[in-house]
This record gives sequence, structure tokens and C-alpha cells, in this order.
Amino acid sequence: MIAKPRNWIVFIYALIVAGCAVQYPKQEAEVVVAPPESTQKVPSAVYPEKKPAPEPRQHQVPLSQAAENLLKQARQENRAGNWQSALTKAERAQRLSPKSPGVYQVLAEIWQRQKKTYKAEQFYRKAISLAGRNKRLLSELWQAVAVILQNSGNIEGAARARKRAHSMR
Repeated sequence: MIAKPRNWIVFIYALIVAGCAVQYPKQEAEVVVAPPESTQKVPSAVYPEKKPAPEPRQHQVPLSQAAENLLKQARQENRAGNWQSALTKAERAQRLSPKSPGVYQVLAEIWQRQKKTYKAEQFYRKAISLAGRNKRLLSELWQAVAVILQNSGNIEGAARARKRAHSMR
């Protein structure tokens, strides 16, 4: 037996109205009562001692022999004006000794010779971050940053860099 379409519409309407009329029971919020605070001291074992910050690197990472040879060749190429060859060799040395400040110093020198002062400054700063406590190298690197900043018109920045270079001596 087939129902009339009108009966179906009435049935669906009744379901919708009935669904809207349902009220869901309210859930009571669970109240948690905190225990009273005690006046006893908390043992120090609960709070571990803070560890001191790690010391900065004491020594710079030594260059591998292959990286040292590549940097020597890169400096020669840079002095000869073959900056692309110099850059290629210095980048190869970087892959061999990525934590050595000398690699970044040579990369900075190459970019500085090409008048790419922003890149040169960034490589000098990377070398500074890796130089550890090598005061002679730090002084040399900060002096190079000062020259770049002076040439780019940042007189105040150059003065700060010179001051840092002088403080390393």
C-alpha cells in the first residue's frame, strides 16, 4: 500500500517539530574542593636546582686539511680577481667544515671584494658567532664589520663595532 505524498510531508513535519521540542537534561558542574594549604615547607627535592647556562665555545673548530687547502686556494683566486672560482672553493670548504669561523671569514672577504656588503657583513657575523673566545680573531672580525658599516654609512654601528674590536685586544 502506497501512502499519499501529503501524509509523508505531515509525518516529516511532525518529526522535525518533535525534535525541536526535546529538552536535554542539564549537567551539573562538578565542584572540586582544593585541600587546605599546609604550612609545611616543600622539600627542595621537589624543585630541582637550575643548571647554569652552557659556557660559550672555548676553542674554534679546527679546519680539516682539505678545507684548509680549499680556503688557501680561494684566497688566492680572490686576490687574482677570480671571485666566482674563489666563491666555489670557499663554499666547498664550508661543506667540509661548517662550524669553522675561518670559512665564513673567507666567504665574507670574497663578498666584500665584490661590494656585496650586506652578504659580507652577515658572513663576518657568522664567523664571530663561531669564534668562541679567540680574542685575536674576534678583534679582527669586528674590525672588518666596522669597515663595512663605515663604508655603508652606518657611522654609529661602525663605532660600536670598533669598540667591540678594541675590547677584544
